[in-house]
Amino acid sequence: MILNRLINSSVVKNEKYVNHLVESISPEQSKEILSSFIDGVFGIELSRIFNNQSFAFFSQPNYKCKLNTINNNSAQYLNSNKDNTTFAQLFTSKASVFPIEMNLNESFWNILCSIVPPHISIKYQLLLVYRQDNWKDRVIEQYNDYLNGIQSPSNSGIFRKLQRGITERVDVFLKWEQRHLEINEVIQKLEENGYRFNIKFALIGGSKLEREYSISKLKDRINEFSYTNEWLIDYKIDFKYGSETFNQKRLDYQSKNYTLCESELLPFIVVENYDQKADTPIPPRIVEAAQSDNDTIFDMLPKGNNLEQFDGTDLANKFANALKELKSFKGVMGLLKCQSGSTTMKITFKLPKQLKLSEISKVNVINDIQMKMGVKHLQIKQGVDVGEIDVILPLENKQKVFLANYINDTKFKEFASDNSLPFLVGIDEVGSPIFSCMNKIKHLLVAGSTGSGKSVWLNQLILTLLMYKNPTQLQMFMIDIKQVELVQFSAFKQVQKVVTDANEAVQLLNQLIKEMDRRYELFKNANVKNISLYNKKAKNKLPYLVCVIDEYAELKNRNSDIDDYVQSLTQLSRACGIHLIIATQRPSVDIISGVIKSNLPSKIGFRCANKRSYLTFLNTSPKFELLGSGDGVMNFEGQMEEHIRFQGCLIVDDPNDEGIESELIKRIVNTMKTESSEFELPEVDAAKEKSELDKLKEIIANTGETRVAHLQKLMKININKLNDMMKELVADGFLLSPNTKKSGYRIAINKEKEI
Repeated sequence: MILNRLINSSVVKNEKYVNHLVESISPEQSKEILSSFIDGVFGIELSRIFNNQSFAFFSQPNYKCKLNTINNNSAQYLNSNKDNTTFAQLFTSKASVFPIEMNLNESFWNILCSIVPPHISIKYQLLLVYRQDNWKDRVIEQYNDYLNGIQSPSNSGIFRKLQRGITERVDVFLKWEQRHLEINEVIQKLEENGYRFNIKFALIGGSKLEREYSISKLKDRINEFSYTNEWLIDYKIDFKYGSETFNQKRLDYQSKNYTLCESELLPFIVVENYDQKADTPIPPRIVEAAQSDNDTIFDMLPKGNNLEQFDGTDLANKFANALKELKSFKGVMGLLKCQSGSTTMKITFKLPKQLKLSEISKVNVINDIQMKMGVKHLQIKQGVDVGEIDVILPLENKQKVFLANYINDTKFKEFASDNSLPFLVGIDEVGSPIFSCMNKIKHLLVAGSTGSGKSVWLNQLILTLLMYKNPTQLQMFMIDIKQVELVQFSAFKQVQKVVTDANEAVQLLNQLIKEMDRRYELFKNANVKNISLYNKKAKNKLPYLVCVIDEYAELKNRNSDIDDYVQSLTQLSRACGIHLIIATQRPSVDIISGVIKSNLPSKIGFRCANKRSYLTFLNTSPKFELLGSGDGVMNFEGQMEEHIRFQGCLIVDDPNDEGIESELIKRIVNTMKTESSEFELPEVDAAKEKSELDKLKEIIANTGETRVAHLQKLMKININKLNDMMKELVADGFLLSPNTKKSGYRIAINKEKEI
């Protein structure tokens, strides 16, 4: 590509321009284009109409270009009008002294095409003008001001002078000198050419809701282009103004204050022939991790359709009208966007200045709004941006979400390669997946009543771990008192043992404690603090150990000693790679003690029988009502929001048909090619373990206490079980039966002498 400048041209807009057809623009070509123009407006214009794409480079006629000239193909030829078009423009949130990420290999055009649905046409335009003014002097001055303590130096020299004066006075008053660290990329930016720019695009077709939803997803995605500065998107652009600036290729007035260098611009210039149907390439290290466990196991999992986006305009109008009847206010509840998830729809409004969130989020106000709208459930919470509120409403028809759609995805594979025990929590209110890692949340408490989706969620967590981690990386132990839930995983080579007896469960937990002590001794000798540091130094790496306990309430009723072992593990095992997952239908105070709950900071909750259950294990009740069938709440250690709502994923289409799920798991086990591990837990001498009856005898002998109520507090077991044990001691001759109901048990005289 050779470009020759003939005469001077306009700095503001292209009154006349020529489009040149290109098939793609490589990074090398992009640099050549940028270095070829000294003045005038130039750039690229790309379009996608029903998956047919066209790439055009444009310049004014006073430049000669050895490329094929094509006819004008600007936005006015896309059959656009006010109702079917949304214009959007990218701009930086801070001054140009703060760089955007300079080392990205991904094309903005490819990202845009991957997010916007195929039935919506796209017109993308990048306008550039080479800066010949004193922009570098201004950036240097701003940079020096930043280093000397000014958080956000102004583009205006007068205002920067005021900022310097204020900063100096504050430093004198507080007797300190505020300084910021250097930003290396600023030096790189100053060494390259700078360009005034406009980055904008138009979405044509589909519904307004779909277009704005695509823009909101794009906004989240381009955060990867952020560094010390970040990209924002303005899509509230008037149709007439947007059409004129687009078709005339005119820069807006504000662009004079902003500058990008060549390295910052490359992701916005480089374009390749993007195929909508092609899979996103997976980085080599991720491909290796996936292939090691055989990709066919993921193909066995049933996949579902992508979540459908519903039009929430009617619901939004109903909500606004209902609120206006209850709270008279001036202004309009501006509808910003509607987003659909699996279970709920989120409608975002701009809240009028006369209304306060604290007023409309009261329980009685929400109840009145529900009644006027004719809905049973509604939640109002603060939105993401300033002055916004989110209204969460349940969908009439719930959309199914499947595990395969998310764990066989590039994003999760990358997450799994960077985390030792990855799993999928579910999808949030608008359908975005939530990933987590057992190593980061330490231990996990899962609670929910029958039919709430607790067992289905637990199974998908276990299956994900088993599909992604081999026996040298992960060893699992399971305690299944019901004998029907977790036994289906026993054939996996990563699963060492599935225990169905309460006394064996105590012995297993005792073995885990012995293993914990052994590991800490290894860490002490290796002078490390945790398993990840040890595995980096040691030749024989330690696998992570995960113990899953189902129906904890029933297990505790059968053997009260379980509490002591669980308490010890939850307090000490997190650094040595031993993690507990405890599930229960009854998260009451007598089942989950305060000490254990404090050592289980991460919790997953599903629909419970009453609000008291939520208060017991979550400390505070959620501000929304869970609807069952996998509708859950997460409260993980370190999360910003107190309660995050999610929808759990299905392994199979019908979770109630356990035969289908079990058969699928068997097929996956038979297909997986993993070698067995030689890891074994330390043995514990079962003979030395005292039975509950021996412990009861010892307590009575040492204290002389025979009252059942007091003994229950000391033994921490079920009252009916204790009565049976007392009768057993009577039959053994250790105790004498009460003469009356009030007299109580007595120690036999001959036994007392023995004691």
